[in-house]
Amino acid sequence: MQLSRAKNLPWSKVQEMAKEDYEYWFGRGKSFFINCKYPLERGDFSKSAFELHRATESVYSSILLVFSRYKPSYTI
Repeated sequence: MQLSRAKNLPWSKVQEMAKEDYEYWFGRGKSFFINCKYPLERGDFSKSAFELHRATESVYSSILLVFSRYKPSYTI
């Protein structure tokens, strides 16, 4: 089995992929950030911290993908 040679993508395609990644991951981050406020108001600090962690992770993923097309993954 042989892999094909890597090719450079057109700049328009790179921009399109970066925009899609940004909109998806940054949007998720905003949603998690909004969701961290409600448990905080109820005094559920661990749930709020978890949602804030997810928000941070999503925004960080958007930055990594937009600038490097790389997002580390892990499984628990």
